[in-house]
Amino acid sequence: MNDILKYLFSPAPGVKFSFYTIFLVLFLILLTGALISRFLIKKHKNPAFKKNFGTVPLNLLYFAAIIGFLVFSRYENIAFFSMRFMLYFTLLIFVYWTGKQVYTFFKKYKKESKEIAAKMNIPKYTTKKHR
Repeated sequence: MNDILKYLFSPAPGVKFSFYTIFLVLFLILLTGALISRFLIKKHKNPAFKKNFGTVPLNLLYFAAIIGFLVFSRYENIAFFSMRFMLYFTLLIFVYWTGKQVYTFFKKYKKESKEIAAKMNIPKYTTKKHR
């Protein structure tokens, strides 16, 4: 148990890190995903989609910046920022956030989309007879 804690919370784990390429690819994917999703969300016409997923590009950009900074800190062996715990915790938060977005897409977005479509079909101005 003590070895595991030392492994995770070592303030300067060293420059030797075999996952540089994986994390750099993840950084680039998040960065391009943020740019592409920004344009797609702007062009989307459904207000429920914009409401539920409007913050996705900014959050992807935040995750890309944090992961990029942590990998750079590991490369430069900056104490405390290069801790394994920081990187694993950031990845855990990213997985949670991704799961939350998937749940929102399949449950909340579809429900709100149907509600908005039903609202759009109601005429804005009706006669008193039809109210």
